[in-house]
Amino acid sequence: MCARPSRCLKNFDLLKMINLIVDIGNTQVKYALMEGQTLLVECRSQSFAIEQVVRIVQGHGVEWAVVSSTRGDSVEEVAHLETLGLRVLLFDSSTPVPI
Repeated sequence: MCARPSRCLKNFDLLKMINLIVDIGNTQVKYALMEGQTLLVECRSQSFAIEQVVRIVQGHGVEWAVVSSTRGDSVEEVAHLETLGLRVLLFDSSTPVPI
């Protein structure tokens, strides 16, 4: 996980890559696979499911995941994503913007 996103991202242009976006809300988790500004895949579940993530990213060459959560601590979800070889940016109130 990137403690200092600006250092992790300075050599990568996320807008040109295929990225997984995970939004962990109070009642559901939303997943989106983006290529630049184009939405490739969108789905939802009631809880974080690594199996769902595997189905979404399979065959797309995803390198980055951006995770945001209203539930607070997302350490477990980030760890699951990292086991898939994804670099993870945890987007929260301490993330400097623009990135």
